Amino acid sequence: MDIDLVRLNINDTSITILKVIISLLMFAIALELKFNDFKTMINKPKALLVGIFLQCLLFPLLTVLFIHLFELRASLALGLIMITASPIGNLANLLTTLARGNLALSVSLTSVTNLLSLITTPLYIFYLSNMNVNTSQYLKTIQLDQQEILQGVFVILGIPVFIGMLTSTYYPKIATKIQEKAKKISSAFLLLFILSALAANFSYFLQHMGQVFSITFSYHLIIIFACVLIAQVMKISMTFFKSQLITSIMKNTGLALSLTLQF
Repeated sequence: MDIDLVRLNINDTSITILKVIISLLMFAIALELKFNDFKTMINKPKALLVGIFLQCLLFPLLTVLFIHLFELRASLALGLIMITASPIGNLANLLTTLARGNLALSVSLTSVTNLLSLITTPLYIFYLSNMNVNTSQYLKTIQLDQQEILQGVFVILGIPVFIGMLTSTYYPKIATKIQEKAKKISSAFLLLFILSALAANFSYFLQHMGQVFSITFSYHLIIIFACVLIAQVMKISMTFFKSQLITSIMKNTGLALSLTLQF
């Protein structure tokens, strides 16, 4: 079956459950957002600024270029745009620690991109999509409204992040106490949801796995190459480079999935 004809076996109740899970995960991430995390980067701002440049400018442009060069069909192109529009995932901090990268940089980039995503996520979805004729027409076909998706991002991401930061700022003991539990619970529920959705749509997964994997693998190779090139030009140390690389490829795809299913 053509990938554009696939209709996933996921009902409105499942989508609501996913939105609640993502909101809980974003709340758990926000419990870690403290202004002190940024202070460690003040003396060495170059790596942080490079990371923001990569996330907010270079990667979105590379996504548009990749879609144009490989003439991706609208549905697959929008999938890449959704990934590009998503902020850095919290798992990047754990992987940075395991890879012995610079954790302060990883946390700072995660914090910044998650805060900016309230604005950048809906903007990227619309403006990157409108830079390609096929995806622009596809958005008109599904009648996706910019205000509607902005409201979706605000509910799923904005409110939980705001509440989490308030808790972290004014009730740090409570934030520390519930942070790990909230992360583990939300991550476990997200994994359970993905496995359940995969089981319900496994035949579709088998049919299109090769096509989707080849596209995303090629795309991320380009992202990795861009990170290496920028690191060489800017003379970034190995520990900072590891952080840049991991945060570049570890996106909050749970948020992208939630927005995709919602609209």
